[in-house]
Amino acid sequence: MTDQADHWLESARCVRERIDTEFFFATTPAIIEGVQRVCAQCPVAQRCLALAMSAERHYARYGIFGGLTPQQRRELAKATRS
Repeated sequence: MTDQADHWLESARCVRERIDTEFFFATTPAIIEGVQRVCAQCPVAQRCLALAMSAERHYARYGIFGGLTPQQRRELAKATRS
């Protein structure tokens, strides 16, 4: 999943705290909110969001990255293009 350019992922709060990745793909609002709180305190959340927004990262179409759900990322992309 990662290459040398993604070494910053080691600083991600979810990685450091070994949070189960399944939580980042949950559909339950309470779990989504909890994951977003984790991301809000993550030192690399912006880089994670940039990774998810990157067209070459197809696996990031789903799940929470950088604190945003797929829908929120689509809305951000649309607003950025406008």
